Amino acid sequence: MTPLTQESRLFTIFFAIVGISVVALAVGEISGFIIEKETAKVEEFNRLLAQKLSQVRHLLVQMPRCPSHFSAGLSPAF
Repeated sequence: MTPLTQESRLFTIFFAIVGISVVALAVGEISGFIIEKETAKVEEFNRLLAQKLSQVRHLLVQMPRCPSHFSAGLSPAF
C-alpha cells in the first residue's frame, strides 16, 4: 500500500514527521524520568556514605595514639 496522489504523499510525510517527533519526545521523557530516579539513588547513597565516613572519622579521632615505636615504622611483636 503506497500513496498514489500528491496529497496522500504529503500527508504521509507529515504523518511520519509527526510520528517520529512524538516517539522521540516520549523516549526523552521516559529517559529523563529514569535518569532522575537513578540520580536520586546516587545522591542518597552519597549522603549515607558521607554520614558513615563522618562516623568513622569521629571514631578514629577518639582512638588512643599508638606508641612511638609503631609510628617509627617498627612492627609490633605478635
